[in-house]
Amino acid sequence: MNRIMRRAPSEIGRELGTWMRERGLTERGLSEEISDLKQGLSVSQSWVSRIINGEFKRFSKKVEFVLLHAGIRIESDNSHTPSGEEIIARAIEAAWDGSLDGAQAVALILRGAADLRRSAKES
Repeated sequence: MNRIMRRAPSEIGRELGTWMRERGLTERGLSEEISDLKQGLSVSQSWVSRIINGEFKRFSKKVEFVLLHAGIRIESDNSHTPSGEEIIARAIEAAWDGSLDGAQAVALILRGAADLRRSAKES
């Protein structure tokens, strides 16, 4: 049986810190970005700091959403390879703000991507 192993909080925190530095994001900036994206889910600057410093024990909704937003895996590299459906679902969750307008915008982008893929195949 293939057991899913979670990565250490300190390792995840280092990766999040690197991701933020590469994008020029501060803890407060990431907090505001996430709160703007996910209505009803508030992630404070202090929570972002705890994650970066590996000072969390549970993978709560807040921690999971921050990591999903940054594209950081919770599982060890050898434990689980996400399916295409999981990858798409995570991308949609990260891109969609929960509104009808947001849904229409994401759908438009996906249709545009499909058109580009078809065009590339025809060339």
